[in-house]
Amino acid sequence: MSPDVCDLTLIDLPGIARVPVPGQPEDIENQIKSLITKFIEKQETINLVVVPCNTDIATTEALKMAQEVDPEGRRTIAILTKPDLIDRGTEKNILDIVHNKVIPLHKGYTMVKCRGQQQIDEKIPLEEATQIERDFFQNHDHFRCLLNEDKATIKCLAVKLTQNLVDHIKKSLPQLTEQIKTQLWEVKNELKECEAGPPLDTKGAKQFLIKILTRFNGQIYSLSSGELINAENLFVQLRAEFKKWNDHLNSTKTSFCSLKEFCQNYRGRELLGFSNYRGFEMVLQEHVAKLKKPAIELLIAIKGTITQFVLIPKYPFNQVLFPLYFFI
Repeated sequence: MSPDVCDLTLIDLPGIARVPVPGQPEDIENQIKSLITKFIEKQETINLVVVPCNTDIATTEALKMAQEVDPEGRRTIAILTKPDLIDRGTEKNILDIVHNKVIPLHKGYTMVKCRGQQQIDEKIPLEEATQIERDFFQNHDHFRCLLNEDKATIKCLAVKLTQNLVDHIKKSLPQLTEQIKTQLWEVKNELKECEAGPPLDTKGAKQFLIKILTRFNGQIYSLSSGELINAENLFVQLRAEFKKWNDHLNSTKTSFCSLKEFCQNYRGRELLGFSNYRGFEMVLQEHVAKLKKPAIELLIAIKGTITQFVLIPKYPFNQVLFPLYFFI
């Protein structure tokens, strides 16, 4: 933070770990890649890919991920670091990369030389480190030309990022404005139904509530029966729960052996082949009592499904239980 630097918002994403160290999950690589993709795929972001000069840029995983979400390279800026560690004789190859001849990027490449660990340990201030960096490029036989082309030093990078950020905001604003207008229009249409609000008198409020609940039940029924075709088909969700219920019923069928034994021991004047109604009722009640718990679990599961897919996003009265029980 300083009054002498450009304003930038920077999200520092972690490097890709291949092998988990003690204390890290086994799928640490997939987790990190998923986290990186979550940010770099957004069209509002500018992706900064940091690549050391002493590595093969064609095999850089970070640049590959950036190309997958930005194939034309319009949101990607590559930053080449550690120019003092390259092997002699490879300077021309590095210059070809900076001049966009190897892997073209619309926003190009910038080379920087950050403070080394020894300079950090010696607490060399940023101002002095910036001058050391400039002197390095000024005295380098091959990279001196990058200063005149504004493709080297951290100061040049900061100015370039600021300009790119401003240009990107200007480009993204019309699209963001259209998205806001669309959402605002949808919300206003939903609010039209509530402009008058509920009546203040008891009789009118009761009729208002009945009207809303009736319409709500109708929409729930349409969704549950598959009459409304949408991405969140409630019928598919409920069908899975009712299948579990049907499987449970099939697996708990009673053989009514106890009823036969009851009839033999307590049969009255009924003819052979006819069971006593009280005995049949007793056995049936015992069986139905065993189904009470799974039936309640089914009810809770259906309520959760309806709440998740229908009530929460669309209806403010998602705590009303009457429509749920009415539907069941």
